[in-house]
Amino acid sequence: MIQRFFYFCSLLFISIYSYLFVFIPYAFAASDFSTSFESTYEVRENIATSVVHQISLTNLKPNSYASEFTLIIGSTNLDSITARDITGLLPVTVNQKDNGVAVSVNLKSRPALGLKQKKEFSIRYDSRDTAQKVGKIIEVNIPKLSNSREFDLFTTNLLVPAKLGSPSIMVPAPVAKTTTSKYLSFGFDRNDDSGISAVFGTAQSFLVNLKYFIANPGDNQIQSSIALPPDTAYQRVNIDRIEPKPIKLETDLDGNWLAIYQLKPQQKLSIEADLTVEIKMIPDGQNFPKAQPEHLLPSVFWQSDDPEILAIATKLKTPKNIYDYVVSNLTYDYSKGQAGGDRVGAKLSLKNPGSAICTEFTDLFIALSRAAGIPARELNGFAWTENPKLRPLSLSGDILHAWPEYWDKDRNLWIQVDPTWGNTTGNIDYFTKLDFNHIVFAIHGKSDTSPLPAGFYKTDESQKKTVAVTPNDISLNLNQNPSVQAFIPKTLPTYKFNRISVILKNPQSAAIYKIPVSVLSPNAEVKINSLSEINLLPWESRTLEFKIKPRGFWIARPQPITVKIGLKTYEYESQAVSPLKPIIGIFIASAAVFGLIIAIRSGNLPLPGFVRNSDLYRKIKKS
Repeated sequence: MIQRFFYFCSLLFISIYSYLFVFIPYAFAASDFSTSFESTYEVRENIATSVVHQISLTNLKPNSYASEFTLIIGSTNLDSITARDITGLLPVTVNQKDNGVAVSVNLKSRPALGLKQKKEFSIRYDSRDTAQKVGKIIEVNIPKLSNSREFDLFTTNLLVPAKLGSPSIMVPAPVAKTTTSKYLSFGFDRNDDSGISAVFGTAQSFLVNLKYFIANPGDNQIQSSIALPPDTAYQRVNIDRIEPKPIKLETDLDGNWLAIYQLKPQQKLSIEADLTVEIKMIPDGQNFPKAQPEHLLPSVFWQSDDPEILAIATKLKTPKNIYDYVVSNLTYDYSKGQAGGDRVGAKLSLKNPGSAICTEFTDLFIALSRAAGIPARELNGFAWTENPKLRPLSLSGDILHAWPEYWDKDRNLWIQVDPTWGNTTGNIDYFTKLDFNHIVFAIHGKSDTSPLPAGFYKTDESQKKTVAVTPNDISLNLNQNPSVQAFIPKTLPTYKFNRISVILKNPQSAAIYKIPVSVLSPNAEVKINSLSEINLLPWESRTLEFKIKPRGFWIARPQPITVKIGLKTYEYESQAVSPLKPIIGIFIASAAVFGLIIAIRSGNLPLPGFVRNSDLYRKIKKS
């Protein structure tokens, strides 16, 4: 998955002063000026980005002028920051913040005095956060400006190398597009409500190494489970290696993949898994569990029945409003994130909005959503980041991350969002789309704490790092055909339904979805001759039962049977057996026996060893 690319210009504000002719300072609002703001982001072939903000301030009052302009850029990887007007360089002060840089331009040395006078200048810098290449994906992200609605003119231009081709995703759609031999150029006008995102590529993959340490401290044999990263609407998982292999895999109500192990009394077990995880931007939710009534219930950390949370949810109503509320009202606490503070839940996060980490952003979103009647749940896992100031990871254990998802009833799909990163990146839009960087380890819906995600399976003796994630450019090429073993009788009596068993086995280490299964046979009635599509977990076997009855009670004939599994067809030969032949045989045998008895009793058939008309025979007959 690609690294989510880091964004700029999160907050913009103007520090404006007015001076009387005797230069006594007097503060004026930004409304005293007409503001034009044009940004150009030029992504070079080495993925570094050159950024130019062209600013024009027009005085709307005769006795005012701008003395200072401050731009807060939602990025920490900036180089070569300069400001200049038509005359030359302007003094610049740069202050580093937790999740950005404040660039202040001193305009006092060359002020624009008088009504309708303009002060035009530019701020330039190079950024290593705007565009990123991770594995197969290149992503460009430009955040929205918090006060862009105050600008009379606000435009953005994005230039990317032409060799990248057209983006697979661009949000929002540009108002203009031009192409040269060197660049693709996209123009945006007044993108006040969202940032700009462009993605080049359709999927990203990661190599994931996970270690689990489990133990049975008791005196009886038990079964214990670990949660492996599951398939979701956004991700596919291939288990390249797992040692030791579990006795089976199973899923729960939320679609978690649970590997089951048998542990002897006092046994300690170390498990290691290598996986390839592929992340897609376009979700496919048809193969996975839908929202259930459990996804609306209150819990210890999701107090959706709390009066204050209910009151807020009643006003917000929609997932987008809830997302915006959480992003705007909570503040990420970097010190708590580094220290791994305790999870406090939704209710306490409202009381301490300035001390939130990813769990608080997630818990509050879920509680408000459930209170508004919107099913929601938590995702725990790993989010690839090269800038933890902008995109922090803060779960204890192995520096994991938490983010929520909600159920979209119109799309019949779980939609992932990340209000934490929406806050820390300066309002980058993590609601309309997510990214290629979020890897789900465990889904919490029915429970707000279980199953534990990878990274939390440790013993007192084993506290070492247990999660390693590396981007790569490998594409998953998964076989969608299971192995098939059919048990079909050689003969099929026509007077009854005969049972047929078909065993499907997934031989591969990735799940197979939407396997169509059917059994067909001419001149026969097949009960359940078509099944709904079958899903198989890695290494899973499933036995399907069918019943078949040949038509034509008295007709014996060959009875071919066709089993269709996925894209493959299997032909089997059987024989319809009529009951007529055995019935006739029984009738003939019975008639022969009956005739024999009659013949003996009538004296027309001598017994062996006797002469028919002898006196002895007559004596025997009389007796």
